Amino acid sequence: MLAFVLTVLSTELASLSVGEASTFQLLSVTAGTFVALTYLYGKTGICGVFVGLTFYYSFINIKPSGIGYLYTLIISALLMLSLRVIERIKNHQHATKFIFGYFVFCLPGITTLALSILAPNELNRTLALHLYLTDSIGILITAPIIALAILSVQRIRSPKSLKKLLMSLLPAHMLCKLALVATLVLVLERLGQEHVDSYLYYMMLAPLVILAVLTFQN
Repeated sequence: MLAFVLTVLSTELASLSVGEASTFQLLSVTAGTFVALTYLYGKTGICGVFVGLTFYYSFINIKPSGIGYLYTLIISALLMLSLRVIERIKNHQHATKFIFGYFVFCLPGITTLALSILAPNELNRTLALHLYLTDSIGILITAPIIALAILSVQRIRSPKSLKKLLMSLLPAHMLCKLALVATLVLVLERLGQEHVDSYLYYMMLAPLVILAVLTFQN
């Protein structure tokens, strides 16, 4: 039920934006939600994602072209595949880093490629780049936050436990991460306001995403 509710809410949040670029930016929040639910709840979380997306595109935001259902099938299949990847490498000493990199780079890349091939009229080159990079950045930023929030709510049973959780955060590390996230958001905001033919902002985003992966991987 939690996976279903979060899926519907995050997808509805994406629909509140104005303009194609902004819409794909907010879709990144949805992608981050999917990854967090998959990592925390496995097949149960993926089933919630699938049902939530199907419900959303059937009753809330109906797409006559069927692109919503296509996206639902692709992302659900890839999330299921990711469980097999996690199962195979979970005992490796660098498993967490590999899984994080897989979700940040491979999942949005394969999703975008599949949508571009199967629905070329719905996703041109510019929108494909928007979708890939913003999903990647969204997974990078929002998936850990959503997963941490869910786990924290489950662990907080008293004011003392909340205080202990807050004290466990290192201020210096948090400031560096917040600065990096703020830089990514500023670049995305600039990208959403202007039509860029030279792909300068994509070149700016690439090193920021790589740096963010190295920063957040632990």
